Amino acid sequence: MEWKTECDLLLLEEIVVSEPYQYKSSTRERGKIWEDITERLNANDAFKNRLGNKRAVRDRYTLLAKKFKKRMAEEERASGVSPEMSEQDKLLEQIIERFEESDREADENAQQGDKNKGNDRKKAEEMRKCSMEKLGETRKRQAEEGGKVTPRKRGSGSETLVYLREKTEREFDLRKEELEVKKDEQSAQLQMFQFMQQQLQQ
Repeated sequence: MEWKTECDLLLLEEIVVSEPYQYKSSTRERGKIWEDITERLNANDAFKNRLGNKRAVRDRYTLLAKKFKKRMAEEERASGVSPEMSEQDKLLEQIIERFEESDREADENAQQGDKNKGNDRKKAEEMRKCSMEKLGETRKRQAEEGGKVTPRKRGSGSETLVYLREKTEREFDLRKEELEVKKDEQSAQLQMFQFMQQQLQQ
């Protein structure tokens, strides 16, 4: 199929509207958008269903972008001033910038993901080593690797003694109270008994 200027403009307008650059390169989502663009262009009278598949449309955009970049670079070198741009040039510049920005973001995300994977791998290896070692071996290995080893704290004997002393004192106080209560009960009973004896004697 022969691409006329009108067809190129329609293609670029479709790309701006559909935004295939919002998805990563070589993904199904981006491929689906290129298919949608191809279908809409085929439905247009300018194309009359003569477009083959999405590949033809994508290749045409790639060719237009290459020619545009080359021409802009040559004109800038020749005159030293930014050349005047047609509507098609403006659309191309906008689309190229967005595709490049999308690719840059994807690269940055991939690099960040690789960093995180490396950290996760280190943590997993450390956990695996720890699970296979005894506690003493883990501490020894950490000390050899220059890691921070927190010494195991032993409970001091004085704390235990203080606790036992307090417990004994509490128990002693309770016993004392119980004895006093019993003493009071016994004296009450004794008084009652004496009173009843006096009654009987009278």
